[in-house]
Order: sequence, then structure tokens, then C-alpha cells
Amino acid sequence: MATWVQLAADHHPECKIYARLNPADILLLDRIFEGHGSIGIVSTADGKQGLVVIHCTPDTRAEALELLRHCPFPVEILDSLLKNEE
Repeated sequence: MATWVQLAADHHPECKIYARLNPADILLLDRIFEGHGSIGIVSTADGKQGLVVIHCTPDTRAEALELLRHCPFPVEILDSLLKNEE
């Protein structure tokens, strides 16, 4: 069953943030997002390559990007829309 965050992301492409990190850090990233409430939901796109998708809303996108930028481990943000935000 889809959550409201995933449903919003399906209708707004800007609500999906794609990122790559060490596969061993995916669970910790998920826990970080869980600990920050309703900022976003982490989904694993390819666990072997460390590819994840953060499902967020237009209102929480900036906060989700900040969380990714300040993780205690390297995270490469692959989001093409990010170029417009920097």
C-alpha cells in the first residue's frame, strides 16, 4: 500500500530525490529519515549499487536535501533538478 508521500511523489517528479551511497549505509540513511518525521521516505532502487530514491513532498524537498548534505557518510545526490536549486 502506497503512503501519502509516495503518492505525492508519483504526481510530482520534483518530489523524488535520487542518490548513491555505500550500500552498507542505506539502513542508516533510512533511520535518519525516520528519525526526522515526515520529511521523506527512503526506498532502495538498487541495493548492490547503493542507489536510493527519497520520496518527499514539494514542501519537504529542501529539508530532505539538507539531510542528505549533512549525513555522517558520503552521499552523492544524482538529482538533475538539484542544479536549479544551487
